[in-house]
Amino acid sequence: MGIARIMIVEDEAIIAMDIKRRVLSLGYDVIATASAANECISKLETVKPDLILMDIILKGQMDGIEAAQIIKAKFGIPIIYLTAHADEKTLHRAKITQPYGYILKPFEIRDLQTTIEIALYKHAMEAKLAESELKYRTLVKTATDAVLILDEYGEIISFNSTVNSMFGYEEDEINGSNIKKLLPDVFINHMVDGIKRFLSVGKPITSHILELHARKKTGAMFPVEISFSQWRVDEKALYSTLIIRDITHRKEIEEALRKAHNEMEERVEERTIEIKALTDQSPFPIGIYSLKGEVTYVNKAWERLWNSKLSSLQQSGYNIFEDKILSHFGYQEEIRKIFKQGGSLRTKPLFIDPYEFPYLLDSEGIVLIVDIYALLNDKGKVFRVVSFLEDITERIKAEEVNLELEAKKKSSAMLLNNLEEERSRISRDLHDSVGQMLSAVKFNIEVYEKSSKVENKQLQEARRLLAATSQELKNIIHSLHPISIDHYGMIAAIELLIKEFSESNSSSLKFSANGLESRLNRKIELNVFRIVQEALNNIAKHSNAQQAEIILSLENNILSVFIKDNGKGFIFKNLNEYSKVSPSYGIINMKERVEMLNGSFLVVSSPGKGTEINIEIPIN
Repeated sequence: MGIARIMIVEDEAIIAMDIKRRVLSLGYDVIATASAANECISKLETVKPDLILMDIILKGQMDGIEAAQIIKAKFGIPIIYLTAHADEKTLHRAKITQPYGYILKPFEIRDLQTTIEIALYKHAMEAKLAESELKYRTLVKTATDAVLILDEYGEIISFNSTVNSMFGYEEDEINGSNIKKLLPDVFINHMVDGIKRFLSVGKPITSHILELHARKKTGAMFPVEISFSQWRVDEKALYSTLIIRDITHRKEIEEALRKAHNEMEERVEERTIEIKALTDQSPFPIGIYSLKGEVTYVNKAWERLWNSKLSSLQQSGYNIFEDKILSHFGYQEEIRKIFKQGGSLRTKPLFIDPYEFPYLLDSEGIVLIVDIYALLNDKGKVFRVVSFLEDITERIKAEEVNLELEAKKKSSAMLLNNLEEERSRISRDLHDSVGQMLSAVKFNIEVYEKSSKVENKQLQEARRLLAATSQELKNIIHSLHPISIDHYGMIAAIELLIKEFSESNSSSLKFSANGLESRLNRKIELNVFRIVQEALNNIAKHSNAQQAEIILSLENNILSVFIKDNGKGFIFKNLNEYSKVSPSYGIINMKERVEMLNGSFLVVSSPGKGTEINIEIPIN
């Protein structure tokens, strides 16, 4: 089943937006919203939601309950009432429309999800039940077999119309009659035995099909086939179901079938020729062998692969027991067992080297998997053996390429980790050595100025330059590795980054974080910080955006990062093409960091329409 499509009917725009956000966060699709009952019903002419979230109190002449009655009658779409009103009169009116759920606002998102899932499941089950009942009624009504239900005394309590036409009785002549009226005593005895068995062990007779002669109203006997089973409604009521098939026609055609046997043999031969034509068109090499191992048939693909015709194989006395390739890889003993005992064999991938097998057309060699299996006759004995070859050379090459890509990915991840470790080390060294030395010099100058009564402008300038140098060193240390992320966490570090960005850029930047009250894994925090840092650098250098927004949210162990700006955007199809034409590696760097965390990375951008970056990272 696909993603459930939901329609929201709510006359308060803010509440409707909040409900839509919650529904989308649960993984459903909101295909339409409406603020009034008439608008909802009108939209249902073109959109077909799986479920409607309906507020009871709506503006306009029609409230949600009246709309639900119309929707149920006209469209049959399940409805969940979502309202703040719960008085008895409202509840009574709502119950009449048979809603699939009723949630009072305000509500928890878990309650919303549970109610939606139950409503969808209930609606699906009701649809299946209705379909099942329709199929059952249609099946019984239109069945060409007579279907009867008997009580434990053999009285007919229900039957379909086929019983009337098959036996020649009117409906009132059969209803309430005993089954003896239609079937001979031999069946009655069988039914009694079946009832005894059911009562003793609880197993109905379902596997027995009886052939006997039934009795028409005229007294004429005709052949029928009967299947018979018992079932209970409760501890007291025991019923039997009979399905009676008139096999008069079948008996008549059995003789015709026997006469058609010779014709069928001819058709089998024709079919064999057709199958040969089909196998010749198969791209997979196929060979068929006699019990002596001699080849009796190969298709065109087999001949192309080995550059050999069937006639030349037979003239050369080719035998699968002596096949050089299968012998080379040690499968001869298993193959002999298949010819004697049946069964099948699938080899491991076999590399066919052209230096060892010079008759192979492919100069680079090929990799094959060989399937060999026995064909059995109706007595279970082997009468032919088939070989089926699968050329997996290209697949192996593709797997090798994938392994290379995976190795590059791991190498890139290792490089990023090493880079971050080196940045951290350098920032610590600068802070602990150069930073401390600059602080000491600045302190000594300040002490000297306080102790000296003579104003020294050169010393003041030196102290000013020293302060500027200290600040620049702090900026470099923060750029290399944000100390704040170690002490206060990712959110605090990003907020500081955004503050610095806002002080040096004219862009208006909004930032929000949801569900991130606790610290995450250090590796995740550091890489997410770097991703946001890279995004802000791109906005500052390339975007010319007036507004930007960053949203971080954690839900269901998935960390989502959403970055959007209204800048000039760019032509973007995929990262491979972008990396060839763009001198900036910022987006590629972000993608590599996301992939290192086993996350997903999506960029949407076009000229004049800004840029959106959507990232999802599993935190565990």
